[in-house]
Amino acid sequence: MNSYNKSISSVIELFLNEKGFHFNFNKAAGRFTLKALLPGKIEVIEYDIKVYENEALFHATSPSLKSDPSAPYFPALCEFFHRLNWGSKAGGFELDFDSGEIRHKVFLDCKGIVPTIDMIRDSIFTPAARITQYGPAILSIIYDGISAQQGIEQGASEALSMLKYVLGK
Repeated sequence: MNSYNKSISSVIELFLNEKGFHFNFNKAAGRFTLKALLPGKIEVIEYDIKVYENEALFHATSPSLKSDPSAPYFPALCEFFHRLNWGSKAGGFELDFDSGEIRHKVFLDCKGIVPTIDMIRDSIFTPAARITQYGPAILSIIYDGISAQQGIEQGASEALSMLKYVLGK
């Protein structure tokens, strides 16, 4: 049985219930798991949220985002994530060099505080937004052979399209 902060897990549980998420919580491990539907090519993301004594880690991945470390596109994918994560304050993408798993991670430092609902919201919605924005570029690198730089440009274009949609332009 791992020790975790019940105050942190309570705020996460409150947020998930308020937003109507269906989730599982493993009390022995302090771990939440849930799935969320997304618009577009990615369709679904799976969250693994682990609560510790003074922090929480939010990992999001998608069954659509699988890579092969031995594939010719893998160096371009590595460069893409390196470029994308440079200077990012909102978590970052991770790439497992053994399994090829792609995920987005957000770290929430809770030392001395109980996180607010807004902090939890940002930690859950940020990976969904970034996967929605950059998921198509990741798939284009894997399946269409585009370069890392082209992937960054495609993600920026996707962000602009989403913004125009939201603003009704």
